[in-house]
Amino acid sequence: TEAKSAPKQPPAKQVVRKKLIRAKKALVDAKERYLVVKQEFAERRAMFRKAKEALVKCRTEDGNCEALRESVRLRAKQYLLKTADKVINALERIKARIEGSEKLSEDEIADLVAQIDEKITNIEDSKTTIEESEEKEEIVAAAKKIRTAWRKTRLVMKKAVGRLLHVKIAGILVRAEHLETRLKKIVDRLEADGIDISELQDKLDEFAVHIDKAKAAYEEARNDWIKGAVSEMTEHVR
Repeated sequence: TEAKSAPKQPPAKQVVRKKLIRAKKALVDAKERYLVVKQEFAERRAMFRKAKEALVKCRTEDGNCEALRESVRLRAKQYLLKTADKVINALERIKARIEGSEKLSEDEIADLVAQIDEKITNIEDSKTTIEESEEKEEIVAAAKKIRTAWRKTRLVMKKAVGRLLHVKIAGILVRAEHLETRLKKIVDRLEADGIDISELQDKLDEFAVHIDKAKAAYEEARNDWIKGAVSEMTEHVR
């Protein structure tokens, strides 16, 4: 009997399409989780603040505050864990947007996703420390790591969102240039047919000027963004 041939791999477009569908679903899921995390974060923060206020009041009254100190420690851990969840959710949302981009190259996507995954791993490690530790010093150190991760996360998110925006604007400019080329060919054909194109040519020249201005503004904004991102990264290194 004739051996069965190996199943054919799906076409490249089908693979890309499935990848985009998964990314869009991940973004929807992350947005839904955000609503839950946001609510839980607000609740844990309120509980932590209430416990702190009770402890302060107890100390001013010279009472036995041991139970309240334990309550503050517990509420602080819960608050920190939800803070970490909030940061992770923000990273998951921007990660899904990056993976769902049809404009970024595979290398760009891989680079940005790797940076985000590294931040998520660091925060997850800090969460584990907070959950398992009973020592105040360890919890405080983990909290500092979460705050540091959040500051660095904002840099990664700024870079990712900026890159997505730049790619989108660059695509619009490319399409505008293609349109200008097509319009010029049409005007040239009309002129070859003996039709007066003076008014059309004026409009086309005006359109070209607008495109040049838009390209110049885009490059200026892009350079300013790059300078700002580099400056912020330098601050984190110091």
